[in-house]
Amino acid sequence: MKLIDRYVARELAASAFAVTVVLVLIMAVQALSQVLDDVVEDGLPMSTVLSLVGINIIGLLGIVMSLGVFLGVMVGLGRLTRDGEITAMNACGLGLAQLCKPALVVSLVFALCSALLSVWLTPWSVRQQQTLSQTVATKSPLAFLQPGTFADIGDGGATFYSEHVAEDGRRISNVFLRTPWREIGWAVEVSRFAEYQRDDDTGAEFLVLVDGERLEFDGESLALTRFEKHGVRLPSSASQGSSVDAAGMPTSALWQATDPALRSELHWRLAMPVSVLALTVLAVALSHAKPRQGRFGNVLYGLLAYILYANLLVVCRRQMAEGALPEAFAMWWVHLLPLGLALALFLQRKQISLRPWARRRVAT
Repeated sequence: MKLIDRYVARELAASAFAVTVVLVLIMAVQALSQVLDDVVEDGLPMSTVLSLVGINIIGLLGIVMSLGVFLGVMVGLGRLTRDGEITAMNACGLGLAQLCKPALVVSLVFALCSALLSVWLTPWSVRQQQTLSQTVATKSPLAFLQPGTFADIGDGGATFYSEHVAEDGRRISNVFLRTPWREIGWAVEVSRFAEYQRDDDTGAEFLVLVDGERLEFDGESLALTRFEKHGVRLPSSASQGSSVDAAGMPTSALWQATDPALRSELHWRLAMPVSVLALTVLAVALSHAKPRQGRFGNVLYGLLAYILYANLLVVCRRQMAEGALPEAFAMWWVHLLPLGLALALFLQRKQISLRPWARRRVAT
């Protein structure tokens, strides 16, 4: 690789990496807010929260990789344009189309990372997330309680307070429990201790209170009852396990599948690294800016092109999953759109010529 190509590649790699990190952080904050909703609703422990956030970040990397490289190349070439370096390269006979070589070298590294993510890491993260959800669903909801604080369990219909919670979440002491009673009423129970029980056949969860009192209010009158042992069925848990779907299946299993939904998932994974390369060529073509246009003059057009391109991929994926689009056609034609647009822009600015005998002209 020439010295100038190495210099451009280094600049573009730094920009692409920085933009990708920023996009991942933005989406990670959004994913964290969703996880925190589950924490408030289900009372998940901090270790589970951190695991979910880490797993979500792996999945986000595969989504934002192509957009990060696309914007990073445009931003990097925009900086070179602003500093007059692109003008100097043009004066030396190096046109914008020739910058595709170092840009594609950089994007090839990102494309390999995208392939690793889409083919292996992202499906693995989906399986880990589903396994973690199933594990949480089978644990005692009392294991997530913090001693000395009030907390909602299940769908929020029951409120607990306990001074001490055993490590396995099966036993709590000095218990306060408030549950709905007869539609508009409520029941409050206090007991010396309580134990958690689960029916493996039906999945029903119970809390057996020992040595306590129960106060019931049906909307009109109060009733106080003392008991030695009393069982209370807990509301259904909001966290439910789910089977591994197409997104979590190993890629090797998708190769052998015949179902259209599974085949569409396979084509979607293979399309991710290809999109990185296709968008890189388009980013180089869109990075051309007039002297007074500014360094980010075409970023808006680039975002519109990306939105159209990404949505077409999603539509083709859904159509293929429903069997409305043949697999031979699939979504591969969509990759030709950014390449065709880039070719049109290069021809318009006379960066390349379709006639091999024509004298090469470099637009400044």
